[in-house]
Amino acid sequence: MAGRLQVARWFFQGERRAAPSQAKRPMKVLMHAADGGLRSLLTHLLERAGYDVLALGSSDQVLKYLLAAKARPVQIPPPDMVVVDADAEDKSGLEVLRFLRRIQDQTPVILLATNAQAEVAEEVRELSGVVV
Repeated sequence: MAGRLQVARWFFQGERRAAPSQAKRPMKVLMHAADGGLRSLLTHLLERAGYDVLALGSSDQVLKYLLAAKARPVQIPPPDMVVVDADAEDKSGLEVLRFLRRIQDQTPVILLATNAQAEVAEEVRELSGVVV
């Protein structure tokens, strides 16, 4: 898990070097941002950095994908990292993080937050997530 968090820090700190290689296949990033422009931008940046990005339209779709990947990991590859919008309309990114921890999944989660309150940020850290 430390390697995955290293990747998250690398990406969001903007270091100019090659993405850390974790395996032969590119890291799979499951991503949802409520704003279509932000979703497109992040998808473009992550793909240029060598990641395999699956950008979904809602937090509910993220949850469905995660459940399917947990039930059938051979057919539906689980993500190496999840990036979700903290302020999504259907479900917040915090709910996605809580769900992952409830099903004993330790996949690194990055919450995109425009105005995260201190108590929300603290809960995210307690659940081993990262707020940006």
